[in-house]
Amino acid sequence: MILGLFNEYFLSLVILLSLLAIFYDGKEFLKNNRGEEAKKAKFLGGLYIGLALLLYVCNKLR
Repeated sequence: MILGLFNEYFLSLVILLSLLAIFYDGKEFLKNNRGEEAKKAKFLGGLYIGLALLLYVCNKLR
């Protein structure tokens, strides 16, 4: 039931929002000399993309 929610539209939305966090938020943190927060934003964006892809693949395999 829950895995049925992770279709192509959800995957594209999560990837779009994660890329926004990686590029926009990461650059803004670097402009304000907050390098540690920029690294965290990039890590979380990549983690969200990875989790979304994993859930999408699990949905397709079941």
